Amino acid sequence: MVKSELSKIGVDQSLENMPVLVLGNKIDMPNAVRDEAELTELLDLGRYLRNGSRMWTLRLCSANDMESLANALLWGIEERVEKKVTNKPGLVRNFSERRRD
Repeated sequence: MVKSELSKIGVDQSLENMPVLVLGNKIDMPNAVRDEAELTELLDLGRYLRNGSRMWTLRLCSANDMESLANALLWGIEERVEKKVTNKPGLVRNFSERRRD
């Protein structure tokens, strides 16, 4: 189901300039994938979201940990606001990493 939805997003021309935030939720569960690179590969995100102009990120989170969820959502907010204001996508690609410092 996830790959089907990602495929739709990847080919929808009306969404080509919209940043995509993929949430790897439920990382608090025992069998959860807790590695972003592994989940990116399992979901084949590069295949579905490879449009060069599209900003996308995968963030692992848990609804039980509001900080991880908030950091993920902040990426989407910052990316959309910055793109709207500056029309220069990608300047906050590593927003959550900078936020941890």
